[in-house]
Amino acid sequence: MAGLKRVGSSLSLASPHKVVTPLDWPCVLAIQCTSMISILSTTYVFSTAVFMVRAWGATDEAKAAAHAGLMIAAKPAFSAISSYWWGSAGDRLGFRGTLLASSAVTAWLTASLGLVTSFPAAIFVRALSGLFDGVMTLTRSSMAKISDKTNSAKAFSTFGVTYGLGSTVGPTLSAVLAYPCGADPNARDPSKGLVFPTRCPSRFMREYPFALSSGWVLAAAAFLWAYAYAFLRVDRHAGGGEPLGVEDADVEKASYPGGTPGDVEMTPTRGGDGVRGGVSVGRTERDGDGETLLPERDGGGAEASGGESVARVRSVRPKVEEEEEEEEEEEEEEAGPTPVRGGYARVYDGDGAGDASSASSWRRDPVIRRAVINQVGCTFVVIVGAEATPIWMATSRTYGGLGFTSVDIGAFGSVMGVTILVFAATLFAFLADRFGVTRSVMWACAANGFIFAAHPLAYFAQERSHALTWFLVSVFAVGRGCMGPVVMGGVSLILNNSAPRRQLGKVNGFAGTFSNLARAGAPIVGGALIAGMVHATRETVHKEDDGGVEFDIARTLPPTWWPFVVIAAGFFVLAWQTSSLPRSLDSPRTS
Repeated sequence: MAGLKRVGSSLSLASPHKVVTPLDWPCVLAIQCTSMISILSTTYVFSTAVFMVRAWGATDEAKAAAHAGLMIAAKPAFSAISSYWWGSAGDRLGFRGTLLASSAVTAWLTASLGLVTSFPAAIFVRALSGLFDGVMTLTRSSMAKISDKTNSAKAFSTFGVTYGLGSTVGPTLSAVLAYPCGADPNARDPSKGLVFPTRCPSRFMREYPFALSSGWVLAAAAFLWAYAYAFLRVDRHAGGGEPLGVEDADVEKASYPGGTPGDVEMTPTRGGDGVRGGVSVGRTERDGDGETLLPERDGGGAEASGGESVARVRSVRPKVEEEEEEEEEEEEEEAGPTPVRGGYARVYDGDGAGDASSASSWRRDPVIRRAVINQVGCTFVVIVGAEATPIWMATSRTYGGLGFTSVDIGAFGSVMGVTILVFAATLFAFLADRFGVTRSVMWACAANGFIFAAHPLAYFAQERSHALTWFLVSVFAVGRGCMGPVVMGGVSLILNNSAPRRQLGKVNGFAGTFSNLARAGAPIVGGALIAGMVHATRETVHKEDDGGVEFDIARTLPPTWWPFVVIAAGFFVLAWQTSSLPRSLDSPRTS
């Protein structure tokens, strides 16, 4: 009994070394394979959307920016309609089958976009793809199922890596494979293609210049899906995402054969002079931190049947401490649900509203609502920045852009991709373990705010040196490559830490509905910001000053800065909002 000690919200045998529960890495990679299919299907058009809509007739640059935003937004907009259904289907039918089905259909619809020849047809294909894509909702629930509080930060850090890698590699390869036989309007020599610079092998490549830039996603998805089919065993994990909080894995397996330890009651079976049986574990109503554990014998130590007696561990607390706790409980009943580190204190009002097992109680949980708002807000602002950047780069310098070709934009994405591969795999896990998830996301949002606010410096640097422009662009890519996975992985972990363990699919589906609406609105807002920049530059910079206030604003703060000031402000607001989240969200919920 002397070897018992309290760790977080659970009781474990004392051990000098803290042991992290090993992750099922093949299953983690399988989950991320399906996630990558969804991410590629969404983001591969980031670098080519503006060129696609130009090929379909949107010759005006402002119109092309707006149409590109609408086309990109169609998929997440329709994903919002089906997101909750996919989450509920995962809870009911299992996550393996639903993930495999959704990712397979999404891959085929992605490839078909390269064969359309009009803007309305592209909107239809993207919308259909969105309806069948429930992968992002299902993967987060699956990851929570196979992880616990000792390894959840490491598990969810893979989401940031996958999203960052997919959102950079996807647009990069699509940019390289677009216009394989030439005709890129921004290229130095439009008659030559990057893939086939001397001779075009087929007329098909000229008629459908974006077939390769879409079709490669299907080819990559075939390999990703095959791996997921072989190793996606999320439904076999019996733990259900229960946080363990133990210090010694070997002792835990021997001492807790019945399941996950929490507040415990131990019953060693004694016979004769020694201990004959093992130690069984059951949950008690309540245990306070720092309690003294003493053996309590049933029946005054009378012999049980077969000459055995039973000893239980009971808690002994001073009467004063119990009275103080009763006063605290009375205050909590008036205050409502209170987040505490390692779990949640619930108010049971008799109608099931505070019961974590109630099917609808999580909808009224204020902490879950704040976690959903945090995820939706971060998703929206991150994607606005991700969408606006390539459109801004493709816009001519005359109207405040950089005049980059699709290959230049792909190179920017490559720098971000390399950064993610080198740093992001361990950066989020390190920051989350060292400072906590909420504080890591807060500082990452603040850092992104400063990075985006500095983007227009690249435009002004072009007047001095092309090399200086690329230096600045590379610095921005490295900074965003480091901070992006921290934000995206962090908000997913925060949401899943707030959710009841048995309703992960529904909570993620509910959040996914609004996150997909954010993903739908973000490209529209990103495209509108650049379209507004083009219009403002045209009306205030290239026209004679007629004394209007807009000309004074444009002279003080050129329109090139306007989109990035808005995006930076969004990140600073998110940093403030994240700082107000309770630190209890650094650990998974215990119920």
